[in-house]
Amino acid sequence: GMTRDEMAFAGARGVGLTVDTLPQLETYAGLVPGGSLGVRLNPGAGLGHHEHVITAGPQTKFGVPVEHAARVRSEAARLGIRISGVHMHVGSNFLDGAPMLKLVDILLSTARLFPDLEWVSIGGGFGVAYKPSDRSLDLGAFGALLAARFAVFCKAYGKAVTLAVEPGRY
Repeated sequence: GMTRDEMAFAGARGVGLTVDTLPQLETYAGLVPGGSLGVRLNPGAGLGHHEHVITAGPQTKFGVPVEHAARVRSEAARLGIRISGVHMHVGSNFLDGAPMLKLVDILLSTARLFPDLEWVSIGGGFGVAYKPSDRSLDLGAFGALLAARFAVFCKAYGKAVTLAVEPGRY
């Protein structure tokens, strides 16, 4: 939800931005010609402990659907903008890492469409057990599986890319 003035202010100072929509990409290109930014992708599904905290999938307004990623790439090229990163955030307080890893796989598969990546962010939402009956997220096991997937991605991509993770309430 950035205004034009906020985009211009940040862009003029080299602050990295991530856009959610094609219209935001177009606005940025007009304000910061030749700039570089990230794009938030929607992998088609979300996670979370309650429907109100799910921030990806067909029922949400957040991110460009992965089905439109090729269009983002072509529009960025047409506008002279470099996509330096891809991001997703699918929801909050998930306690099972397996569904998240499936969404990471979708993000990484889509990320291959962008030739100039410097970073990939899988967002956050890692769960915290609030009740004794909650099963804690095994962050160590999740991290090992994520690292293995990301190493495969970087090898196939042909260069090292930074992996970003947002700790959120974790």
